[in-house]
Amino acid sequence: MLRHSAFLFLSLFSLTSAALAAAPAALTGEWLIGTAYPANIYDKDAEGAQSSSTRLLLRPDGTYALTDLQLSYIPGYFGSYLVTCETLNVFTESGKYQVTGNKLSFQPGAAQKRIGVSPGRLNAGCKRFEGTRETVKQAPYQGTFTLAGGTLTLNARSVRQAYSRRPAETAKPAAPVLPSPSISSVRPAAAPVSPAALITPAPWTATGTWAARFDTPNGPVEMRFSVYDDGEGGLSGSGTGDDDLRGWLLGSSAGQFKIGLSSGDDELNLELSGRFSGDRYEGTFQASAPDGEALLGGRLTMLRDTSTSPSSTSSGPVTPPRR
Repeated sequence: MLRHSAFLFLSLFSLTSAALAAAPAALTGEWLIGTAYPANIYDKDAEGAQSSSTRLLLRPDGTYALTDLQLSYIPGYFGSYLVTCETLNVFTESGKYQVTGNKLSFQPGAAQKRIGVSPGRLNAGCKRFEGTRETVKQAPYQGTFTLAGGTLTLNARSVRQAYSRRPAETAKPAAPVLPSPSISSVRPAAAPVSPAALITPAPWTATGTWAARFDTPNGPVEMRFSVYDDGEGGLSGSGTGDDDLRGWLLGSSAGQFKIGLSSGDDELNLELSGRFSGDRYEGTFQASAPDGEALLGGRLTMLRDTSTSPSSTSSGPVTPPRR
């Protein structure tokens, strides 16, 4: 087992560390407003763009890229006729981001404006322009966010924006398989076959002893938890670690639960989101102090000890300590 003192374990979650908090898996990816262009449109100076669009790319390694395309119109002439010409203003920004509870902190490293870029298609009489480039110095900024039903709502720099996750590509349906011509007239009739007996598998349960590994930005820690599944979606349990580390667990077998950790007079709480798959659990957590102060997050992996029967590893629900 990895050896850590109780004090060191609790300090792994301190925001005084220079390490960045792990981004929740549900937050990372491509988030879009407006037209959903292929990724290369945003990565290559918006070449081929024809309308307004915004993309926020949040990578799992804590870096981000923001591309904002805004379409506007300027006058032009086709002979003696006044025509409308489209033009794009392109803003790009990239750097590092950090997640703390429901807050997103951005540390821009590079930003650039490109004003007056001609889109891919132009009306007759409109002239094509490459636009003018301007390097912009961006100060760090912070916003709050919510995630609900595939929508990321971000309030930052006095602007509220609702992003949608890029839709997954839909697989093409397989070509239908046509039945072969019947040749029953030249085959002897098959003997009737009795249907196989229906075997109902035992329902899955999370009851048992689980080896837990917390991966924080500052290092890993291992504990063991005895978990009780009430059979109706509820989980409870208790855990131990090195020295005088103690913990309790309470939540849902769907994968969302809370873990409380204590060592002497020190306490912290973890909010977990993940899923069970057989004898394995994987999820992300966000730590907080008893007063609600947000601490660092990370990942939790748990493996069930299959050498013991579930009925012998937990005696019943465990109630978290009263505060």
